[in-house]
Amino acid sequence: MLKQLSRFKGTSKVLIWGFIAVLAAGLVLFFKPSGSGSSTLDPTKSTEVLASVGGDDITVGDFVKQKQSSAASAVKSACSKWAIPMNGF
Repeated sequence: MLKQLSRFKGTSKVLIWGFIAVLAAGLVLFFKPSGSGSSTLDPTKSTEVLASVGGDDITVGDFVKQKQSSAASAVKSACSKWAIPMNGF
């Protein structure tokens, strides 16, 4: 295919630039920021049921919040072990 395009130098340049334009437009549309200023993919607000334990539903939001609080407490305990001041935690 490249050999065929080498015969049509003007056409091949147009095709290459067209391909680049399509890729650039796709990237812009895919990575565009949301209009409200907040991410629409916030897992802490998800109400999708992840598991059901003892009749209680555990949502994705509940799981993410618990994971974040566990990570924060791990950082606090590690910093207190090494006497690192925790400003803002």
